Amino acid sequence: MKTESNRNEGKHVVFPEAAPKLLSQGLRFIAGWAGAAVIIAAGGIMLWWSWGKWPDVLVDFGRELYIPWQLSEGKILYTDIAFFNGPFSQYWNSIWFRLLGPSLRTLVFCNLAVLAAIILLLYHVLKKVAHRWSAVAGCLAFILLFAFAQFVPVGNYNYICPYSHEITHGLALSLAAVAGVWGCRRGGLPSVAGAGLALGLAFLTKAEVFVAGAASAVMALALMIWSLRPGAPRALAMGGTFLGFAALPPLLAFLALWRFVPPDRALAGTLGSWIAMGNSKLTNLKFYREGMGTSDVWGSFALMARWTGWYALILLPAALLSLALRAKGRHAWISAVVLLGVGWPLWAMRRDIEWVNAVRPLPLVVLAAAAVFAVRLVHVRHDPRQRDLMIRRLSLLVLAFMLLLKMILRARIGRYGFVLAMPATLIMVVTLLDWVPRAIERFGGASQHFRWAALGMLVVSSLVYLYDVQRPLFDRKNVWVGSGADAFLADPRGMEVNRVIRLDSSFSKDATVLVMPEGVMINYLARRRNPTPYTNFMPPEVIFFGEDHIVESLQANPPDFIVVIPKDTSEYGYRSFALDYGQEIGRWVDRNYRLVSILRSSDKRDPIAILKALEAHQTGHAATGGRVAGDERKGG
Repeated sequence: MKTESNRNEGKHVVFPEAAPKLLSQGLRFIAGWAGAAVIIAAGGIMLWWSWGKWPDVLVDFGRELYIPWQLSEGKILYTDIAFFNGPFSQYWNSIWFRLLGPSLRTLVFCNLAVLAAIILLLYHVLKKVAHRWSAVAGCLAFILLFAFAQFVPVGNYNYICPYSHEITHGLALSLAAVAGVWGCRRGGLPSVAGAGLALGLAFLTKAEVFVAGAASAVMALALMIWSLRPGAPRALAMGGTFLGFAALPPLLAFLALWRFVPPDRALAGTLGSWIAMGNSKLTNLKFYREGMGTSDVWGSFALMARWTGWYALILLPAALLSLALRAKGRHAWISAVVLLGVGWPLWAMRRDIEWVNAVRPLPLVVLAAAAVFAVRLVHVRHDPRQRDLMIRRLSLLVLAFMLLLKMILRARIGRYGFVLAMPATLIMVVTLLDWVPRAIERFGGASQHFRWAALGMLVVSSLVYLYDVQRPLFDRKNVWVGSGADAFLADPRGMEVNRVIRLDSSFSKDATVLVMPEGVMINYLARRRNPTPYTNFMPPEVIFFGEDHIVESLQANPPDFIVVIPKDTSEYGYRSFALDYGQEIGRWVDRNYRLVSILRSSDKRDPIAILKALEAHQTGHAATGGRVAGDERKGG
């Protein structure tokens, strides 16, 4: 029987052994929640700063409101409304419009939920390939530079009011598919089924995000099966489950569309943007060639090489210093000098740096990391833990590289880069803060010096984008457009849109309105129906749908009023609508409509023209109220 002293002695022996474990668990718990708190705080600050400034008042985003509104009213996609992406996102948004009422506010809150899901997925996948705090840094980069961003005058390139919900929804689903495949070691077939289902839904969004997700998920699944070596029956079950569930959403979408449209149109709707990708006239437009960087291949390579050299000039000395100093010495003062030595000159020279090209080397970063981890996978193939880590890293790199293909020689975080360059940018953050320092540690170096140099560069870059690039564009958005749940802030173009909407209020209740070449936001804000299936008359839409079909639709369903908003289309290789393209549409309008009002802008932009159908004018249908139209003509 133990004495009291023996029992006390036993307690004193056990406690010191348990204390480090308990302390470690407590610190991990605190660190986990501290990271979440930092991410939430950053998201809250960016949400407050950007509130109401996400949409563009004329370009693209009006379609993202108008189409789900019309679908919630009973219209059918691909028949009543012409569309060139998959059906998932528009019908998804229309469901929320039916439940909560059509409004910008409804869409904003739905997209905030999608954004939260993307942040959780990004944190999950980054934590699986790097240290927790590197995952936090990656999520912070996403929140600060992508989630609420506006780095070009046109809005829409953010996750709250995107130019296309198909690209943000498709990204979320592709990330879910990749994460699901990674979970097959624990979750088995249900995890594989969930991954396949997410990928199948991504097929119904936009081709480029589906291709990236499919390439990453399929490669990860193949390597996981190779890693697990489950035997032929189990391997076939995993592959068959994945493919079967991936095929389910497209099949159901085709059958659902077939109820309302002919089978060929149902198939075209299911395929969505895949058809556009096969249209050489569309893909050869100046806009897309310049976006990819192929309009000047050698110039693009030169910029990529120049920026790669700048990164090497900044970071290579820090890497050599870290390798020269041994890890045992703390050398905190050296880290401080390195941080200031990198951060202060960058900040001082920020006005002279072309930040728009700052991420040009992203394809090289991704390819280099993929090559390193492919070699590492071969070397660690007998270590299950390291093998799975390399598989996850490689599949994430495949996702990032495939998304970059649309801007392979002109990577940027502005415009489409808010999605297409985002994973690669986050990988660069993780590479600089985690993967390279770990490599330095393997050689016995003091990795903290390199990490502080990289952190200084990343912090200054982020501050420049936020303060020097984004802030002036946010400041220009000081005009309230719309009202109630549809109100948002716009740049000076919002004043013209408000004037059109005020004039629209003098039209008869049932008058229909069409805006050319773009500006369906006016239809939505005024709650005016466009009687044709076509909501946009920019070069890609005219090429894709065909000018003859558009003219036939106008003849069959002529709108009572047409609003012509001048638009410079030189970025597509055309001067303007009805001058270098869309001439047949312009001639039809000239024959059938007369000018009733001109709205002049205050900053020398071309005036907006309000046209009225000749037949409607003669019959008195959809009368404008001549007093308002006359006042507008006099006042300009």
